[in-house]
Amino acid sequence: MMNKDLNFIKSLTTVEITDKITILKQLVDNAVTEYNKFRGVEAQAKVVEVREDGTLLIEFTGNFCHTCGVFDWVEDLAYIIKSMGYEAELIKYIEPEQPENMNKRYGIFKIRIT
Repeated sequence: MMNKDLNFIKSLTTVEITDKITILKQLVDNAVTEYNKFRGVEAQAKVVEVREDGTLLIEFTGNFCHTCGVFDWVEDLAYIIKSMGYEAELIKYIEPEQPENMNKRYGIFKIRIT
């Protein structure tokens, strides 16, 4: 991620914000782009939903390294967001119930923008 983008997002958080969802979407889009850049060969992240309270639903697809622990592939997105200077936590990890969806996982994250 370019410093210019990160500085733009951080500058918006220091001003009175009326449209927090716009900032969250920009932050999440940048984090997902960064995630896919480095993990895209084995896993791709896609934004499903961003809520104003900082809750995110992210879909992960791909040929995960199952022996490495698929949970870790999903949790990595929280670490990327943290590296951008924001608090982030994976609050729920969802595995598919149907065998035909074995290459799909979901993560529910919580981001705090202060």
